[in-house]
Amino acid sequence: MARPLRIETQDACYLVSLQGADGIGLFIESRDARHFQELMALSAEKHRVVLHAYALAQNSAMLLVQTPEANLGMYLQGILTAFARHIRHFYVQSGPIMQGRYRAQLVEPGAALRAAAEWVHGLPVRDRDGMKTPKQKEAFLAKYSFSSYLTTLAGDEEALASPVQILRAYGSPASKRGTRHEQAVLRSLVEGRSEKQVLGPSNRLSIGSDAFRKQVDLQHEKLRNGKKVKGVKTYGVKAKGIARNRLVAATASAFQVEKTEFFRHRHDSMLRPALAFMLYQFSNMTQQEIADFIGVGSAAAVSLQIKRLLKRRGSDAELNKRLQGLESEFSS
Repeated sequence: MARPLRIETQDACYLVSLQGADGIGLFIESRDARHFQELMALSAEKHRVVLHAYALAQNSAMLLVQTPEANLGMYLQGILTAFARHIRHFYVQSGPIMQGRYRAQLVEPGAALRAAAEWVHGLPVRDRDGMKTPKQKEAFLAKYSFSSYLTTLAGDEEALASPVQILRAYGSPASKRGTRHEQAVLRSLVEGRSEKQVLGPSNRLSIGSDAFRKQVDLQHEKLRNGKKVKGVKTYGVKAKGIARNRLVAATASAFQVEKTEFFRHRHDSMLRPALAFMLYQFSNMTQQEIADFIGVGSAAAVSLQIKRLLKRRGSDAELNKRLQGLESEFSS
């Protein structure tokens, strides 16, 4: 059977499944999972996607992602490319780290989105052996930090994943939504429900009602036959991005410094992190390309630079004002 084409449309929601190659696993130590979380946050900000839910297991991951700008491929590419370098640096120097390409199913808003989140949040338990009793499964999820399960139960809108749409699908009263999600996740684990039983009507392309799945199937068939589909982005076409020299000049102007200042190492300075952030947001350069350009050595170093900047931005009003001005200039 031919593999399905990617269908990328504005404001679409996807259940993304990632499977590590056989061998050492994707998330060997806690630092690996934390780094993946950081990459999800950076790529989400760059590509303006909404992460509704996620879970990282020993050798797999699931993400529930909404793409206002029809750019799922670019969002995931940023994460997976940087994470592959991380694995290469610490563990293995050759061979694939993923078992084939990622799986992405379109998810219908409402009940299907709610069911998909329940399936995602059960992943860490399904991935582990030895947890047989309901209490063991509940206790494990209650302290597991590498998923959005706990922040969803708390309704935390400031977390890495935004639970608003998921919780809204549980209806009224709002105060009971988190509890209903918790009960649904635990029930599916205790009963040992299969993917089909949790997700309901679905196929390899989509999850949702008969009408929704039929619409997605028709779009896919048209793409297979070489026809254009209104609202569907051509997969694999990379946006040009903004020239790096233009971004350097604009950032220098915003911070009122010479351009050469961005290429000097100064302890606790936000200049180089600011430029790395702007290049990552708007130039379509990879983290390694940014590292080579500004002279920080590695893609991981770029990730740390941007993380420093975002942390400082929350408490530095002047820094935030300068960055907001730059973002406004290049987002228009």
